[in-house]
Amino acid sequence: MFVRLMDELGYQRFAVVGHDRGALVAFRLGLDFPAAISQIAVLDVIPQGDLWPALSGVGTVFAAHLPFLAQPPDLPERMIAADPDLFFGHFLDSWQSPPGQLTADVRAAYLAACRKPETIAAICADYRAGAFIDPGHDQADAGAGRRLRMPVLAGWQDPGEQVLPFGPAKIWASWATNLSTVTYQCGHFIAEQQPVALCADLCRLLEKDG
Repeated sequence: MFVRLMDELGYQRFAVVGHDRGALVAFRLGLDFPAAISQIAVLDVIPQGDLWPALSGVGTVFAAHLPFLAQPPDLPERMIAADPDLFFGHFLDSWQSPPGQLTADVRAAYLAACRKPETIAAICADYRAGAFIDPGHDQADAGAGRRLRMPVLAGWQDPGEQVLPFGPAKIWASWATNLSTVTYQCGHFIAEQQPVALCADLCRLLEKDG
């Protein structure tokens, strides 16, 4: 549908930049519609087919929200709705590095959107798809040898002292044949915390021949 929309707008070939779930959408567009996608940037995420097998032991602590949000309806929805500001505020605050970099108005806008019941339901549905649908698609594509052939920029936050249970560069190298990688000195919110560096990297990506 996204590719059809772009075509109707007059764009038969275009670049896609995505963060977190948006990056997984970009990843899927690149695999499913390679002729339409010129360049891809994927920020602070790895494919779901690689993520779930990598989560084990103490490494699962930092990703405890993944299995929680993927629980059947409507357990997580009701628990989150009891205090959505506490739940989402925890991630808005703890996923910053250093803390306090999101301005008060940005934080308030995030929380206002996440208080809506339909937003909570959509977030949980997305995480269920990430657990039970996306990995199968990724595994099928990997087995068929499908890869991203266009220029790809994979960027992620500096984990600091935290040891990731996976290597983002290695994982993205297994999917992209024309890959550049970068680590940003910030937390999860790369666009908000490192806009100048990110913009420069995206300009370099878009200059590459797709």
